[in-house]
Amino acid sequence: MAQPSNTDAMPDTACAAGTPTVAPPSRREGAISKIQPPQLLTLEIWMMKNALATAALSTLLPLSSHAVDVTLEVEGLDTKPAAGSMLLVGVYSEAGQWMDKAFAGRQFPVEASAKGKLTVVLKDLPDGPLALTLYHDVNANAKLDTNALGIPSEPYGFSNNAMGNFGPPKFEQAVLTPKAGTVLKIRMN
Repeated sequence: MAQPSNTDAMPDTACAAGTPTVAPPSRREGAISKIQPPQLLTLEIWMMKNALATAALSTLLPLSSHAVDVTLEVEGLDTKPAAGSMLLVGVYSEAGQWMDKAFAGRQFPVEASAKGKLTVVLKDLPDGPLALTLYHDVNANAKLDTNALGIPSEPYGFSNNAMGNFGPPKFEQAVLTPKAGTVLKIRMN
């Protein structure tokens, strides 16, 4: 009966005779482990499913992030604006931003020949719910002028022609979800 050799018990070290032993392939550094055919087939199917799912979802991305253009027909502007008079339009997509003091909006020149009306196009608005604020800077001083009580003395308005009680309307009153080609009629106060 043959005795087990010492080389089987000694991993990667020299055997008693001074010759190095060789570890089995699964234990050698850089060795490639063998994948059984059923596992390989399962891996290929998994990779194919993930590739198809990724391709399908990537086609939806452009649809969900497209921008819309909205036409505003504004009435009630001051009929005798100063040179440099502007209509300022604020665009808000979240209630937390609504009426934020940092006015990030779009500006459109208002000419005296406008006769209190102006049609403008807001390009590339984000898709989804929005609320708009408007004011006509009649004297071109880059701020909404108010009287002693804090009530605006220059024309102002909101999307949905929303009105607040003793102050500006809430975001929920002014919010809308415009589609491509939407025309909004806004009456300034």
